[in-house]
Amino acid sequence: MGAAEDRTESDANEGDRKLKPLRSALPKLLSPEQVAEWLGVSRKSLYIMVDRGQIPASAVIKIGARLRFDESRLKEWIAEKRAPTRGASGGV
Repeated sequence: MGAAEDRTESDANEGDRKLKPLRSALPKLLSPEQVAEWLGVSRKSLYIMVDRGQIPASAVIKIGARLRFDESRLKEWIAEKRAPTRGASGGV
């Protein structure tokens, strides 16, 4: 391996170290295919849900012409939608 190759690999590793804190601060983004599978709907149905506002806008990220979804916001939304279990409120 030559000096130029060593420097290129070293530069790449340095770049990874600089980006690591940034990556951990960014939300994990999911593709429409991943979200559709997760929700148990077709990709077309997912797009319809987005158009109708059935998926919270805070979870939808548009990058150019492509949609991505913030995993943590989707999980929060699903947790809010989850029906309470019987007896959880202390009732009869």
